[in-house]
Amino acid sequence: MTTLRKISLGFLSIAWIALVVAGVGVVFTPWNFCSEGSPIPTGLLAARIGLIVTGCAVFLGVFSVAADEETSSFYFLKVIAIGGATVATGVVIGILSTHQTASWGCG
Repeated sequence: MTTLRKISLGFLSIAWIALVVAGVGVVFTPWNFCSEGSPIPTGLLAARIGLIVTGCAVFLGVFSVAADEETSSFYFLKVIAIGGATVATGVVIGILSTHQTASWGCG
């Protein structure tokens, strides 16, 4: 296994760990929260940072394996499939987070 393939696997592992952090952050984001003058809840902050780290790690993971000239097409397609599943899961977590925070109000 070449070094770039190992780096790609590491980035994709980091992406899934960040997705778990984002998912836990969404679970601990409060439903009814008055956001006027209050700090951002820790759960929401963890969800947003987790999604940003996920996006960056998937990007770096896919392109690090694409840069390797010795990588087979089959391995590259596997990495693309894992990256696509990661992005799809991140989109779902982002939608859940946005849905929760849409109900915030101070009325």
